[in-house]
Amino acid sequence: EEEEEEEAEPVDWTLRRLARPRREPSCCTQRWAPVELQALSSGETIAPKPRELRSAKQSLVAKLLCRWWYVLPDWPPPDFDYVAALAERGYREVPVSDFETAEEMDGNLRKAFALPNGYKGLYRDEQGAVIDVRPVEGRPSYDQLMCRSNAELHKLLLLAYGRQLEVLESEGNGGEAEKALQQQLRTELSQAKNSLFKFGSKAG
Repeated sequence: EEEEEEEAEPVDWTLRRLARPRREPSCCTQRWAPVELQALSSGETIAPKPRELRSAKQSLVAKLLCRWWYVLPDWPPPDFDYVAALAERGYREVPVSDFETAEEMDGNLRKAFALPNGYKGLYRDEQGAVIDVRPVEGRPSYDQLMCRSNAELHKLLLLAYGRQLEVLESEGNGGEAEKALQQQLRTELSQAKNSLFKFGSKAG
């Protein structure tokens, strides 16, 4: 399960969901060959639901979002220009230490500071509003993944489980907690393989 961090002013949970735990690989494409994704289909998506009320497809997406960095390209891209993206929104970045004394406007750009939580591309303005300049394209989010087929989601999830286990096993003996996690992942991998036969052929 994802580890929650305490913040003075909590960021929306969808922003958390997209962030990788700090101990995980920085990007799957740095260790494995990139996965070729199918073109996204159009259509409305269903709002996220509590675990006990999720459909089979929603459960697939939820599990994949917990380990997307094992199969999807790094996001935001390493070469993404945050300064330019922030300027397009009418803002400029000011260090937190200088924020209170900095002028509100510099030319036509308002001041904003980067959120000190490790999430690149997230800023806060003087009114306290969060500014998210990360690109929509390639975003590993619920709405984007719900547009993909059950078969593709299963493929991605099985690959993600396998790669997560590969990383854990390569790290050696991490104690009883690590062994328990590996066993849990093997069980979930087996369950995912079994469910593939039931749901994998469905397009929706």
